Amino acid sequence: MKKFTVAALALTTLLSGSAFAHEAGEFFMRAGPATVRPTEGAGGTLGHLNGFDVSNNTQLGLTFTYMATDNIGVELLAATPFRHKAR
Repeated sequence: MKKFTVAALALTTLLSGSAFAHEAGEFFMRAGPATVRPTEGAGGTLGHLNGFDVSNNTQLGLTFTYMATDNIGVELLAATPFRHKAR
């Protein structure tokens, strides 16, 4: 999975174009990696949990954007399902 992530990031970097200017009223879509990296901390609620670990996960992510003005856009993020292991 680590090799896949590195390859996906390299491909995304190579395929990304230069900065594009967007105008009000435009819609656009982007695809790329989406990562969830949970923290194990209980934040004082449960105290310190020894040996507790949650895995990271990277999946395909899509973003859909509508430009409300030339400078402000509304974005929706969608991704394939994430799975984590809690140990």
